[in-house]
Amino acid sequence: MSGATHLWMLVGGVAYYWFVLRRFNSLGFRLLSIFTFIAVMTSVWIQQDRQLQQSVLANGKTVVGKLVDKQQQGTDSTVTVEVRLDDAEPVRRSTAEFISMAEYANFVVGEPIELLHDTQTDAVYVKQSYQRMVADFWILYVFAGFFFVVGVVCWFSLRKLKVGVDEHGDEWIEKEDGTVILDERQRPAARDLKRANILSKLWQMFGR
Repeated sequence: MSGATHLWMLVGGVAYYWFVLRRFNSLGFRLLSIFTFIAVMTSVWIQQDRQLQQSVLANGKTVVGKLVDKQQQGTDSTVTVEVRLDDAEPVRRSTAEFISMAEYANFVVGEPIELLHDTQTDAVYVKQSYQRMVADFWILYVFAGFFFVVGVVCWFSLRKLKVGVDEHGDEWIEKEDGTVILDERQRPAARDLKRANILSKLWQMFGR
């Protein structure tokens, strides 16, 4: 992720703490806000991909290149191709956009590969992977809608439960009558696991 993405994640986390966690202690509302945030971020992702699709539809050109290398790091599958763009000299371009692990496994170095070249943005995509992404695009709409519905269900079913927190950051959940049903203060292992998870996420965000 870019530095700007890290910054926006940090700003979003601080804003969530200040405007939600400090002001609302309803467990249902907290879960609603989290799931709604996921749905909104998915919607932003959908909008970005829709703009990309519109650009490819208007300016896309099918070209055939030669696969000269492929590399995989974690879930990122990158291919390097040699291709002639706009009748110019052959150039080498790399792309990891939309490539699934199954597609990556079937790519053979040295073999021809069909590409889509967006002449406006000069981006290159593997045609097979791009077409599969477009065919599966509806899943993102389901994903966004699913998380929003889950958030609403959590709000209706858990809105009467309250979240308490002490000066050490330990939390507990209590009913309307004050009965405590989950208490992190009585479970040191859960408390330590939460803090380790927070440190792990911070390391993932800023340690790379």
